[in-house]
Amino acid sequence: MMFWDSSAIVPLLVREPFTEDAVKFAKSDGEMILWAFTPVECLSAIYRKSRDSSMDVKELSLIRERLRQIQKASHEVPQFDLVRARAERLIAVHALRAADSMQLAAALVVTEDNPAALPFVTFDKNLALAALKEGFKIL
Repeated sequence: MMFWDSSAIVPLLVREPFTEDAVKFAKSDGEMILWAFTPVECLSAIYRKSRDSSMDVKELSLIRERLRQIQKASHEVPQFDLVRARAERLIAVHALRAADSMQLAAALVVTEDNPAALPFVTFDKNLALAALKEGFKIL
């Protein structure tokens, strides 16, 4: 079981430099844990990429279906109030964007503030540094 940031999910959906690493981690993780808004972040990244490339409607449809499959097979962190409270502290302490602070906050909520209990999968350097400082093992 690992907590997955959107920066680690997107390479499972479209070819990116970290795709091979993401696939390796996914194969070793029987149960992904995602923040409730991770699919929205992933869709944002995918549509941004589609505007900059020659992705067609069929490819976008397949990517969306893969995302739905990942979402169905994952555990979701839905505790908005708890996540928001932790995110407010995290953005004051770390150099994080709002969405990244909520990712890290969701991971803290799911571990009940025991970050050593769960690996954190991200390819975002700022988020990885903040998660490491909070006590997570970074993959």
